[in-house]
Amino acid sequence: VVVVVVVVVFGMDSTPTRRPTGGNPGEKPRYDKKAAGEGGFVEMDVELPCALHPHYLGDIQRGVEDHLNELLMKFKEEVDGIVLSYRDVSLGDQYGRILFEQPHVHFSVCCRVLCFCPRVGEMLMGRVNKVGVGHIGLLVHGVFNVSIPADHIRPEFVCDEESESWCSSHDEKLEIRAGAHVVFSVHRIRVHHETLTLLGSLLDPATGPIPEEEEEDKPLFSWPELAEPLFSLDEESESKTTTTKKTKTTKKKKTKKRKTEELQGEDV
Repeated sequence: VVVVVVVVVFGMDSTPTRRPTGGNPGEKPRYDKKAAGEGGFVEMDVELPCALHPHYLGDIQRGVEDHLNELLMKFKEEVDGIVLSYRDVSLGDQYGRILFEQPHVHFSVCCRVLCFCPRVGEMLMGRVNKVGVGHIGLLVHGVFNVSIPADHIRPEFVCDEESESWCSSHDEKLEIRAGAHVVFSVHRIRVHHETLTLLGSLLDPATGPIPEEEEEDKPLFSWPELAEPLFSLDEESESKTTTTKKTKTTKKKKTKKRKTEELQGEDV
């Protein structure tokens, strides 16, 4: 038996549409910092399923917000990437559905999400955090792990175990060491328990370390601006909340003072 209950009063008829924030990286000069393109960031409109616990029926907005917050920094097949932030939230169904014996209310949520969606063959840039004989480890945007195995590094780079670096036999200025920025191509994408790991490659001549003189003190990337809070209190509500907190604090102080006076009276 399927029971239908009304839980929302507005909807949105848009179809989920993928809208990248920028174009393809295309052909770029060797070791060019811009070869990393948009850094794997994609912004898109999506419609996501939501199973709302009955606990939230008195406050659906909070339930939707908690549901979306659970998606952040996790790989989701619906967007084929890591969800970083969301905005422009609305409910996609006018009615919620309770299916069979399940207590949850099912409906869809429409929103615009910012995701990290790397693609095989795409050029990205990372900062080296580990150098070994068998592989090079990097962090993309300071968060996402990348491993470049030795068999995916061009023969021109030779590992120097003493200095813990990979040096180019063609140009002594090109050195892969801890802290260096390296442009690489995505060779493989692995997902395990909603965690994404990249396998990189330096076989493409357009990949490699960025020379020190081209590096700048400022970050070579910047996180896109995150969405503002989904639901905010108006000035009147904030004023009432502040007044309530002050009233509770005052009552606590009076109670504490009364107990102190009683104890002093007993001592006398």
